[in-house]
Amino acid sequence: LDAPTHQVSQVRRHFWQNTWADKAYLDRQFFVAETLDVLLPKAKAKAKLKALELEPDNGRYIAFLKPGADAKSKWYLDEYIAVGKKIWEADEEKVNALKKEANNQGAAPRIQRYASITDRWSVEKGSIDMAILAEGAVDRLGSRQEAAFKELRRVLKPQGRLFVVADDNDEKAFQGRWDQGMEGSIFDRAGFELVAANEGECGLTVGYWKKKGALKKNAKKAKATRGKGMDPDGVDASELGQLLAGDDDV
Repeated sequence: LDAPTHQVSQVRRHFWQNTWADKAYLDRQFFVAETLDVLLPKAKAKAKLKALELEPDNGRYIAFLKPGADAKSKWYLDEYIAVGKKIWEADEEKVNALKKEANNQGAAPRIQRYASITDRWSVEKGSIDMAILAEGAVDRLGSRQEAAFKELRRVLKPQGRLFVVADDNDEKAFQGRWDQGMEGSIFDRAGFELVAANEGECGLTVGYWKKKGALKKNAKKAKATRGKGMDPDGVDASELGQLLAGDDDV
């Protein structure tokens, strides 16, 4: 796999920090890094963005939620908020490891309890630039799924991005199918629309959602950027096309 230099260094750093010696794990990390590198926001230079992860397990994808050294768009991951029950109840060593990973990316970490559907997140409305769910996150939510997605819609900015890393078991939990655009899924019912999904040979799929109606509201921007190789979401059209076509040179 011919990945860009900054992605290779990010993945290798995370690989050795966790002392894994598993090629399948490394292949998955490379795949997620490559995909998110194309789908990340194209923010203004030196902008400070906020990310939220719902029901994180170990924060293994935090390193990929910021542009690399050679990225065209140079912005910063300013804050990382972990919301969930499992991480709140985790031992101190695991929580500290998650915080350390966020700190390594220059982000201030914040851990927030979410154990009941009555828990309202202490996150300001429309303040989050991007959110991510890793494999198994939706299953870990259990009966809190519907309430959690309502909160996600509340805290995401109008053009905020929701990234989901999923395996085969997750597709069942989503109650929808990738090849059908996740119509009728928990995301669809919660008011999110699938923008793009990249399925890898490693057994993972990375999906990118936005709030329903966000693409239409951005129509003027789409018209202005159409000749610049950008889609309405600020994703490079050629890079996205290569990515979804399975081009390893993206």
